[in-house]
Amino acid sequence: ALPICRVEWCRLAGRNVVTIAKSKKFRDRHGKILLEGQRLIADALETGAVPQTLFFSTKDHLKDLPLAKLKQAQLIKVKFEDIKMWSDLVTPQGLIGIFLRPRSEE
Repeated sequence: ALPICRVEWCRLAGRNVVTIAKSKKFRDRHGKILLEGQRLIADALETGAVPQTLFFSTKDHLKDLPLAKLKQAQLIKVKFEDIKMWSDLVTPQGLIGIFLRPRSEE
């Protein structure tokens, strides 16, 4: 089983992390990308993207992801209302990930 952050602590910490990560200036400066949704995150993991933090509203959102590739990520369970507030999608899927930006090959 993967270690999951406690909800009480994560709601406060998570709100700051996602708000900061949604800033393009922050992402560019720190080499991060923000991905939303099960399929996009699963595809990113399969292609070798490095997850740092995953916010999810239910454990079911994690079941179809390659768990071995999530071991280095911080997993944070939050309320779906928080994900709706953070999401740019019309219908949020309950899963948001912060990944290291892949280096472009030169």
